[in-house]
Amino acid sequence: MYDTYHGKGLEVLSVSMDVSPQVVRHFRATRWRMPWPNTVVPVADLASVSQTFDVVTPKNIIVDPNGTIVWVCDGAGANLEAKVAELLQGRL
Repeated sequence: MYDTYHGKGLEVLSVSMDVSPQVVRHFRATRWRMPWPNTVVPVADLASVSQTFDVVTPKNIIVDPNGTIVWVCDGAGANLEAKVAELLQGRL
């Protein structure tokens, strides 16, 4: 989906809830390349971030260019690609 829609305005940021940046680097190097920016929540902040943002992984949040959240989906987001296409067609 990133490859399909990045040229049309889609930007992706991954926020990992793993226990270390090394785990994330290994995953990205061996299992899924994820060519977009990724950050890791520090272990000391996992509980508070999870509670504050009602984190279910994965959690998909679409933010428009103005910073307004326009769509949230918990889980794998089976209709995520259709929603991205729809929003990009309307230019968010």
